[in-house]
Amino acid sequence: MTERKCATMQKKSDRLEAELEMTRKQLQYARSDALSRRRHGPCSKSTKLSQSFDAGALNCDSSFAKSGEKSVVNDLQEKIASLSKELQKKDAIIESERVAHRAQLKDFITAVKVAERYREETKSELARLIAVCRNVNSPEEVLWFEVMQKFQCCSKRNALLAWAQAR
Repeated sequence: MTERKCATMQKKSDRLEAELEMTRKQLQYARSDALSRRRHGPCSKSTKLSQSFDAGALNCDSSFAKSGEKSVVNDLQEKIASLSKELQKKDAIIESERVAHRAQLKDFITAVKVAERYREETKSELARLIAVCRNVNSPEEVLWFEVMQKFQCCSKRNALLAWAQAR
């Protein structure tokens, strides 16, 4: 589940990076377009003919174009800044998910090791019991073995009394 979430966040992050790159390209294009207009002057060849008739109107148009270019550049810069912030947030989320996933993986590995240790202990105990049962010949010996297992910590006297009562 966490891997899917991490993959989804990674895809979103990649998409945001692509969008950020596209916006940067648009900003670069707008800057180069503005610079080329400044280099070639505020008017094109067709407007130079009409400049003699209405010079004041052309100056207003060029200042309007410059302010329009500035607003486009500012909009693109704001968009880049917001996308960068969003990308940083997504990266932080992805990193926290990775840390959580690593911790969960460590816990899982520890649980598997403990389970394996218990399995080995149970397997050795079962092998010991099977070996003892193979050595037992009669039902009385089986009964004696069970009684001895119950009273392993107690004295043999108590074990003999329990065996006598069980018979």
